[in-house]
Amino acid sequence: MVSKNIINYLGLTHHYGDINCITILAHFYKQELKSNVFDNLFRTIKNENKNITTRKWMKQISLSNIDKWAKSCAKKVTLTDAENYDVIVFRSLRGDNPIHFGMYIHHMRMFHLEEGGRSMITNIDNYWSDRIHAIYRQVV
Repeated sequence: MVSKNIINYLGLTHHYGDINCITILAHFYKQELKSNVFDNLFRTIKNENKNITTRKWMKQISLSNIDKWAKSCAKKVTLTDAENYDVIVFRSLRGDNPIHFGMYIHHMRMFHLEEGGRSMITNIDNYWSDRIHAIYRQVV
């Protein structure tokens, strides 16, 4: 069962540098799961691009760097094995850059926040499943 506290994160407005697809997951993990798993990822992002207040940082960080971060704190799982709170990293269909982050919620759904939108739970349809780079489960 998914935490009722996820309701507190629904409807938040996207704003780079404050609330975006990564920071909202980091806040959820820190507050609800008592995990700092995203701290090293933020260090990597900030080392590669000091300004994460615009979309440009997404072009600066590669999927291979995300994989390196995950090796120290998570394991890869398949979509069929995904469980609540697993982190989904989405890729561009034409490159080695991440385009989005989401959090798996039971029954092929995810919690996420798209650029210019509000945080929500949505189905993982063909559009999203075709773009999955990896799904990571935190190693405790």
